[in-house]
Formats: sequence, C-alpha cells, structure tokens
Amino acid sequence: MADVLTGAISASDVSNAFLQAVFAVAQYRTTIDEDDDVVVHSDGLDVWVLVDQPSNRLRFFAASALKEDAAHADVLQAVNDFNEAYAVVRAYAVRRSSGARGVFFDADINYGGGLIPINMLTRFRIFENVVKSEHPVRGLLA
Repeated sequence: MADVLTGAISASDVSNAFLQAVFAVAQYRTTIDEDDDVVVHSDGLDVWVLVDQPSNRLRFFAASALKEDAAHADVLQAVNDFNEAYAVVRAYAVRRSSGARGVFFDADINYGGGLIPINMLTRFRIFENVVKSEHPVRGLLA
C-alpha cells in the first residue's frame, strides 16, 4: 500500500476513497462525514479534506470554538495577526445564526495537473502543525 504515495495521480482519480488510502498509509485515522467529506482525526484536531472536482482543488478545513468571554475586537486582531504571520494557512472569524462564534482555518491545494500524494501529505502536515501551534488565535480558543 505504500506505493500509493509515489508518482502523480491524475486529477480524475482524486476521490475520497483515494484520499482515505493515502492518509491510512501515513497512519492517520479517517472517517467520512454526513456530507461525504473525508475527516482526518489527529490528536484532538479534526481536519476536513474537501474535494472540489470541478475546480481540481482540495481544501483542508478545521474549525475551533472561541471562549465565551473572547472579545470580538481581540478575535479580529488575533485573526489578522495570524494571517500576517502565516501564508500557508488562512484564519477567519465566524458567527453562526445560533450565536455560536469560532475561528475557521483553511488551506487549498490545486491538483489540476495531477496530485502527488506525498506532497499533499506534506502540505497537510504543515497545515496541522500551524493550526496546533502557539499562534495569535490560540489563547482565544475554547
């Protein structure tokens, strides 16, 4: 199964099943959610890997709730500081209609010319490390 990491995979072969196989080789546990998206479970961090086949794009996506007492101005400043510090992951503050607040993190990979699995795993690991690191938003997360 380790051969799943070598070479380039054509854009038409990128699928949730293929992504699960790649993450399995890298010793990550995955599930498929109710929207048929791959969810990678990594030491307390869940990362959705969303496949957008029409645009040949993968999106890594993680969501974190904010502490209830986090001031909106502090959240915006921390998100801006995060985005200034990191070019490989984007953060943004969100507020749901239910009133729940959080911060979303995402990063995209375009695979129009094909996907090299080991490169995708490297980009995933960078995403994972940045989101888990001590960054400007960390102290505001629940």
